[in-house]
Amino acid sequence: MVEALDGTLVGTAYSTLQVQAGTERTGTLRTASTEGAESGGDTVTISDEGRQKAAGMASSGAGGTAAAEESDTSDKLASLNEQIQNLREQIKQKQQEMEEIQQDANLDDEQKQQQAALKMSEISMLQGQLTELLEQKSKLQSSSSDSGSSGGAAGVSINV
Repeated sequence: MVEALDGTLVGTAYSTLQVQAGTERTGTLRTASTEGAESGGDTVTISDEGRQKAAGMASSGAGGTAAAEESDTSDKLASLNEQIQNLREQIKQKQQEMEEIQQDANLDDEQKQQQAALKMSEISMLQGQLTELLEQKSKLQSSSSDSGSSGGAAGVSINV
């Protein structure tokens, strides 16, 4: 086990130790290998500057980039929503054009059928694009909710 100098157990040290930033568990640590000996052990000291930086990282999320990632995610979602809305409008427009073709008295049945098939093909293509965008949006939303639940730990690794 690894403990702080005040005797608080921090965790087991194998090759690295995860220290949660912004808690009392930062500072000088001693490993289990030196538990019996007060001197000559492996210690890690975190400077005041390091503590402040780690506390800032913990308060802003994981690694200080959470705000930037969240902004990037919201920008991507806004862009996807705009593209989705645009495709839906295009689909409605193509459906309206198809109805107009069916009601056009200047076209014979064969011409109506050919033009309607063309419009149907365009609608199918747009619906495929819409499906892809909706899947991207779903993945982006699920990944942003997964990463948003990481808590406040900065995940600082200290080799001992």
